[in-house]
Amino acid sequence: MKDIAGSTLETAFDLEFLSNVSKILTNEIGDRDFTDYYRFELAENSLVSLLVSDLSQDTTLFLRNSDGSREIARSANTSTVDEKIELNLKPDVYFLHVSRTANGEATPYKLTAQATSLGPTPVDNAGEILDKAKDLGVLSSQPSSASDFIGNFNGLVNDTVDYYRFELVENSQIDIKLHGLSENASLFLYNSDLTRELRRSTNSSNIEEVITGNFKAGMYYLRVNSSDGTTYNLEASAISLGAIPVDKAGEDRDAARDDGSGIATYDIYVSVNDGDYELWLDNTADTTVTYTGEAGRTYQFYSVAKDNVGYTEDAPRTADATTTPVEAIATVVATTFDVTNDHVITGQANVTFTLANQGTTDATDISAAIVYSNDDIIGNEDDLIVETISIGDLVSGGEINQSISVQLSRELLNSRALADDVTGLGSGYVSESYDYLGIVIDPDSEANSPLNAASQKGMSTDDITYFPWDIDGNGLVTPTDAIFVINRLGQSTPKADIRADFDGNELITPTDAISAINRLGYGINSIVFESFNS
Repeated sequence: MKDIAGSTLETAFDLEFLSNVSKILTNEIGDRDFTDYYRFELAENSLVSLLVSDLSQDTTLFLRNSDGSREIARSANTSTVDEKIELNLKPDVYFLHVSRTANGEATPYKLTAQATSLGPTPVDNAGEILDKAKDLGVLSSQPSSASDFIGNFNGLVNDTVDYYRFELVENSQIDIKLHGLSENASLFLYNSDLTRELRRSTNSSNIEEVITGNFKAGMYYLRVNSSDGTTYNLEASAISLGAIPVDKAGEDRDAARDDGSGIATYDIYVSVNDGDYELWLDNTADTTVTYTGEAGRTYQFYSVAKDNVGYTEDAPRTADATTTPVEAIATVVATTFDVTNDHVITGQANVTFTLANQGTTDATDISAAIVYSNDDIIGNEDDLIVETISIGDLVSGGEINQSISVQLSRELLNSRALADDVTGLGSGYVSESYDYLGIVIDPDSEANSPLNAASQKGMSTDDITYFPWDIDGNGLVTPTDAIFVINRLGQSTPKADIRADFDGNELITPTDAISAINRLGYGINSIVFESFNS
C-alpha cells in the first residue's frame, strides 16, 4: 500500500478544512514507517471527532497544535482497539500524528475525521472588570436594555462576569430584570465604588432574576454571574420618588428637635437578606448597640422613635442602614514552582517552590503534595502523589520558599519512556517524551478551599523528561552510552552505577543494553529545559 502521509510535520498529508461530512482515508504504518502525520484546519469553533480503526497492530493517536510543539490530546488504547479523540476546538491549524507503538508487522488503518460546528464565539458586550462596565445611562421609566452571553461556551471561552453601570438623577424606585435564561445566572446590585452589595437575586435554574427597591440619586453597578453558559436579556428602569422632604427635626437623638416633650425610646427593626423586617429592640433608650450577624448575609435596619408624650414617628420607606459582613479567608497559592534538573535520569527530581498567602487572614497547618503526571492537567486518575509536605502556618501577606528532593518510580518512568520513544525510528529522531511534576495545596488547609486545586488555583507545574539512554548527558544516544551499560552487565545497584539500570529493578541486564542499542542516534526532548525556552 502506498504511504500517503508524511513522516514529519513539513510533509504531513493535508486533510484541508474539516466539516460535518466525514473525511475517510486508508493508509498503512509499517515496520519501517513508524509515523504518519496529517494536517487539518477548522474555519470555526467545532466539535472534532477523530477515529483510527481497522487495526491489526497496536497504534497511538496524537493531536497537536498548529506548530506541533504541544500535545493537545492522545488516544493510546492497547492491542488493536480503535483510537479515538473527540473534543471542542477553536478555529486554527492542527496536526494528527499516528504512531506505531510496538515492534512487529505493519498494520493498515482507516482514518475518519469530522467536525461539527459549534457556532461563533459569543461577543462579550459587557466588561468583565469594573473599568469596562457597559453604561446603561440614566435610568427612566423607559427601560434600558442589553443582551449578552455569560458563562462557559463549550469549554472554549469562559466569561463568568458581566458588569453594567447606571445613574439615578433623583430618588427613584428601580426595577431590574434578568430574563431569557437557558441556564442559571445571578444578579447583584452594588454602590458607586463596588464596596457594598445593596441587593441580590439568586434564583435557581433558569428562573428570572429581579431586583427592586427605592434608592437615592447616584451611580450604581450591576453584576451578572454564571458558571454555566447562557444568553440573557437585561432590562432596567426607574420611577421618580420626588425630592427628599426637608427634615425639620434631627435625624438622631442628639440632634432631636425640641418640641417640649423630647425622644424617650426607640424600636429598632432588622431585615436579613431582603426578608421581612422584624422587631429586634423594643423601647430602648440606647443610641449605640451591637448586632451580631453572619458573614455573607445582608442586614438592613431602621428605627422608630417615641417621645415622652407617647407619639410614635412613622416607619421610613427605606432602611436607615445596610451592611454585609465579609468573612476573612486564607488563600494560599504557589507563586513559583521549578524542577531544577529537568532531565531526571536517576529518577530523583530537585524541586523549589514559593507559597504565598494572598488571603485576608492567617493560614494554619498548611500541607501540600508533589504530584507526578504524564500531562499538565493535575487531578487525573493516573496521577501519583510522590511526596506530602507539611508547611505549617503562614500569615496573611507572607510567603515561604522551600527546596526538596523527591524520588520518582524509575520503573514507571521507564515504561512511559519506552511507550513514547519506541524502537526503529532511526538515527536523528528527536524524543517527544515529557511528563510533569506539580504542587497542589491541600484544600483542607484553608478556610476557602474552592480557591485551591478544585479550580486549578493554588497550584503550579513544571515539565520533566526521562530519557535514560543518554547517560553522558550530551543530548544524544551514542555507542559510548551503550558500551557504558554493556560493561556493567550482571552488576546490581546501588553498587553499580544506577544510570545503567534503566528500569530500576536493581540489576543491569541485557534488556537494559538492548534498550540503549535500539535507540542509537535518538536525541533528547530539549523543550523541557528552561535554557531552551528562554
